[in-house]
Amino acid sequence: MLMVKLLHVIVCVLFVLPAASQHVEAKADMQVLIRDFFQVSNLASQGQIISLELNNEQDIETGINKEIRSNLMVTSTVDYNLFARAAFPVFYNQQNRKSFPSSVLKLEIINTDLTLNGATIEKVLNLSTLNQPLISEGKPLFKSAIDIRYSIPAEHTREYLVKAGSGVYSNTIIYTISPQ
Repeated sequence: MLMVKLLHVIVCVLFVLPAASQHVEAKADMQVLIRDFFQVSNLASQGQIISLELNNEQDIETGINKEIRSNLMVTSTVDYNLFARAAFPVFYNQQNRKSFPSSVLKLEIINTDLTLNGATIEKVLNLSTLNQPLISEGKPLFKSAIDIRYSIPAEHTREYLVKAGSGVYSNTIIYTISPQ
């Protein structure tokens, strides 16, 4: 009887093992293509106008500034540089036809966490119609918010703004991102 049981086990094993050891495979080669991509956008494209206001004697003595949180959003899959420039050489008032130079405006990135990934943060001390670096050697990132301080120092408020007279003076700041 022992012999019968052993044969039964062997027979079962012989029939079960070949079916269990068979398998079929299919292969598919796959690629992920990542294209060079870089983009800069700002809140002004959503209708925001950045206003610096000269309201009183203290503003004349100390200068004026405004910090805009998340003013720009940068996304890039490549190393990049970010530049700023004025569209026009002057801030102009349409009503009184007076102006003062764009160079009175200073731009400064105030969130320094960008330097953690190796980017070099620059200050634009005198805005002009030529591209001036704000970020050099920026590394790839996704929707990184850039906080910017816009300011006109006291020496320029006295020399240019007071002399220009009251009113709204306008210009456009153009931000350009380019691959390294």
